Amino acid sequence: MTLFWMPFAGTVLQLAMGLAMALGSIGHSVYSGPRMAAELGSSHLAVERQVLIMVVWHFAGGCMALMGSTVVAAVWIRQLSLAAWLVAAFYALFGVAAGVWSGQRFFFVFAVLGVGALGAMGLRGLAG
Repeated sequence: MTLFWMPFAGTVLQLAMGLAMALGSIGHSVYSGPRMAAELGSSHLAVERQVLIMVVWHFAGGCMALMGSTVVAAVWIRQLSLAAWLVAAFYALFGVAAGVWSGQRFFFVFAVLGVGALGAMGLRGLAG
């Protein structure tokens, strides 16, 4: 037997995690993009390499927006449930791996978002 609040709590948590994932793309591309470009400009890398790095940087920001939107949309569109689970699992695994590999605690934010989304979808699944 599930508690009556589980579907609501799971939905709110899933929306919050998905929105945080999607909005993180703004910080990544809009806020950090110009800072990254300035750092690259002061480096000794060839201009072609600098452009390539910035293209990939903004592609990653777009992917973050798409993945977060998928987690949000899966609240209403059941056919996106598997995709949302995969996005959340990727965020969790990437966050741990990147944090451990790089030694940068910042990357554990991805793990928190991923685990939060997995937990939210689990609550919704148990309640359904």
